[in-house]
Amino acid sequence: MGLIQDFQDIGSVAKSALLRRSLPQTKFYIFGTGRCGSTLLVGLLNCHSAISCDPEILSSRSRVPKATLFKRVYHCPTSVYGFKLLMYHMTDVHRMKAPIHFLNWLEQQNFRVVYLRRKKRLQHAISLVVSAKRQVLHQRKSDRAIELQPVQIDPASVLETVAKFEANYQSELELLKQVPHLPLVYEEHLADSQQHQTTSNLVFDYLGLTSEPVEAKLRKIISPDLSQSILNYEEVMTAISQSKYAQLLT
Repeated sequence: MGLIQDFQDIGSVAKSALLRRSLPQTKFYIFGTGRCGSTLLVGLLNCHSAISCDPEILSSRSRVPKATLFKRVYHCPTSVYGFKLLMYHMTDVHRMKAPIHFLNWLEQQNFRVVYLRRKKRLQHAISLVVSAKRQVLHQRKSDRAIELQPVQIDPASVLETVAKFEANYQSELELLKQVPHLPLVYEEHLADSQQHQTTSNLVFDYLGLTSEPVEAKLRKIISPDLSQSILNYEEVMTAISQSKYAQLLT
């Protein structure tokens, strides 16, 4: 974001505060690493009439991320506001030296935390590499289905992404030791569409809401069988088996 946008965000928040504009009764954020299923969860939660959950509002650099966030909070049209916060927003985009300070500030502002992670961390990393190669991150059910072909990927890119995701995972666990949260696991709570309503109800209850029907707006674009998505599957698996991340194959 540019300097003008930063000043506009500060001005918007200051004006809202001066006017004593009311804040949503409940605030929360979905925390995790990219490709963890957070976009799917945002869509499910937005099916509730009381929730307005933003996507990655901090994915562009701002000198005043707190103002960027609260500009959205003050203009929330519902009683519950949420947004998606990924590790790279803090570490890479906003270059926060101590992300825990930002999480502590969010806690002071009474934000609740939904922590979403993936158990199959190798598939998690490969999902990002394959999606980047295809240049398709998501497909909406309402759009015409695109037939996605298997792609050849660079084993070095996979190992680099695995390393980044493993570091993120350890950082997430360390950060959340000090932050109360609702833990969710993609494979247990979101991978099967039959779990979507039950999982959404868990979050609704955590936010003090009653249940409302949900429906996913995205279709899966990567097969659980990675060999169906990767042309050089054996080459990639061999590279991983010979690396320090070989345990992720089990």
